[in-house]
Amino acid sequence: MITEPGLYMDVPEHVYHRDPVDGGSLSSTGARRIIDACPAKYRWEQDNGRLSTRSMDFGTAAHTIVLGTGKPIHVMSDGNQDFRSLDARIERDEAEAGGYIVLKRAEYDRVIGMADALRRHPLASSLFTRQLHEGGKLIDSGGMAEVTGMWRDELTGVACRLRLDWLRPPTDGPFLLPDYKTTTDASPAACEKTVAKYGYHRQGEFYERGVRALLPGEQPQSVFVFQETTAPYLVTVVGLSAGLRRQAKRMNRAAINLYAECLRRGEWPDYNNGSIYTAESPTWLAKLEGE
Repeated sequence: MITEPGLYMDVPEHVYHRDPVDGGSLSSTGARRIIDACPAKYRWEQDNGRLSTRSMDFGTAAHTIVLGTGKPIHVMSDGNQDFRSLDARIERDEAEAGGYIVLKRAEYDRVIGMADALRRHPLASSLFTRQLHEGGKLIDSGGMAEVTGMWRDELTGVACRLRLDWLRPPTDGPFLLPDYKTTTDASPAACEKTVAKYGYHRQGEFYERGVRALLPGEQPQSVFVFQETTAPYLVTVVGLSAGLRRQAKRMNRAAINLYAECLRRGEWPDYNNGSIYTAESPTWLAKLEGE
């Protein structure tokens, strides 16, 4: 159990998601869920976990290959079959029970192709590099992957936690916090919509406030490395505007305050806090009825 604020380099992914902080903590995902869904759903998911999907497993596998750490991968021995046979289902279930991500051969080949394409991208590869050399001499270890952090919110005192894809020692340039995302469309316009849809700006600001708390004096900036999951596996690196950060700061503040209040009261209310919700006529229905 994590009992003190700090950065921790050896917390397994499954342990992090189960919340290793003594007394419980709020993650960036939790901060979005407690606001976007409701405290009751957030609490249930914390206690019971959220179901993974094939697309989530593929993204996790890409993280493992690109970052060089994470859940191990098991490639099905019979290639690309769809788990229809009993032998295939047994092999899949045994591998998953052992903590492996199960991929078909074609899926594994795509993940390898994605990692190769990212390494050829000048900017993206520099964000995740393990070593920097100058004149044949190692000058920087390049940082570490999958770093867990815990800090206490200065206003409420509640514990918050983060898990950085990559934490590199600060340099003279911008202190960037890269986060790797797989997507079907990495065009800038699509990435902008994805940031808004999934609240990645809120994740980024949450991570920035955590790193500022744990590394006083630093001014980290979150960036997202989006990569398409089909060839040629194009990459777009996306930063956050000042406006998005301000919006995220307000929403994360509200989420932390709500979490603190739920803890204090020992209550996790549902969508409408047990009261009657009054339905209004939506715009499309008003137009249909000629109002």
